[in-house]
Formats: sequence, structure tokens, C-alpha cells
Amino acid sequence: MSDLINSKTAIYLVILILFFVILILVATIGALLYVFTKGQKNLALGPVFDSKNEVEDVQNRASCFFHENSFSQGLCAICEKSLCENCVKANDKLIFCPEHYITFLNNTWLKLETIKTTPETPLEGIVLYSFKQDIWQKKQTPTYLVTHYTINVENDLIESYVTLFVRQQDLENLKEKFLSTKPLSH
Repeated sequence: MSDLINSKTAIYLVILILFFVILILVATIGALLYVFTKGQKNLALGPVFDSKNEVEDVQNRASCFFHENSFSQGLCAICEKSLCENCVKANDKLIFCPEHYITFLNNTWLKLETIKTTPETPLEGIVLYSFKQDIWQKKQTPTYLVTHYTINVENDLIESYVTLFVRQQDLENLKEKFLSTKPLSH
């Protein structure tokens, strides 16, 4: 009887994890589609609003960090400040504020770490997000994340690869710090 309860619990846990993975993936893909299809002049994409109803529905939407009367069109990949369409500076599907766009262009960026996530390991990539936020909050060290998605047809699942990029001059110091702070399970 105990084995039956444990196997039922395991099945429910797997179903719950899969539900949250799908929810996270749908939200992430939706957010990315929104950010890269709404009013970004630098990307030569469509207008900010497609209809009057959309204008009316944005009452509670975030405003630009630099222009409080302008609606946010995305977040800077480095500092994560909200940006309006006039502040957005885009490069290769990344969005930056004007200051960090210059930082991005004037530096050589190297990969610090890539973490693969799957439906079985949906939270693995959070380590990189937390590390990025921590080093930004403590020392204003610029970094950015890129996530690539692949469909593993053989195993019928979506995999994501979260990669943290750092400036060349910060690589060794941050690699040492990351290795000393990441969980042992990774």
C-alpha cells in the first residue's frame, strides 16, 4: 500500500512539474514575442498599438524609467530598467538603454556559463538569473542573458539553454565567484 501511495505521489509531482514548466515556457515565449513585436523602431517592426482598444487597455502598464509619461516597450538586458520606444536601443534581438547600448558596443562579451533546462529541470537556469541580479545590485557589473529554445523531437520536449555573457575583463573574477556560489546539484 505504501508503494502505491509513493508512486501516486511521484506521478502527481511529475505532472505538477510539467504543468509549471509549460506555464513558464508559454509565459517566456509570450513575453519575448511581445517585446520583439511591439513598436521598436530600431527593429523596423510594427507600430506600438494596433488599435484604440489596446491604447485604452494599457492604463496599468509600466512606464519608461526615463520618461514616466511613456509606456515601457521592453527592459534593458543589462540594468533591466523599463524603456519606451524612444529609449530602446536594439542589437541582435537584445534591448538596451542608451547607456548600456554603448557599454555593449564598446566591450568584448564572453560566455561565462550555459545551463540547459528541460521539463524535468525547469528551475536550473534561475541560478544564472540570480547571479546576474546579485552582481548588478552589489557592484553594477554589466552582464546579460540569452535564452535559446530547442525542440528535442526524439524525447518530445522543449529544452532551453540560458547563457550568461560577461565583459572580457570580468570573466575570470566572475567565473570564480560563480563557481563558489552555484548550488552543488548543478
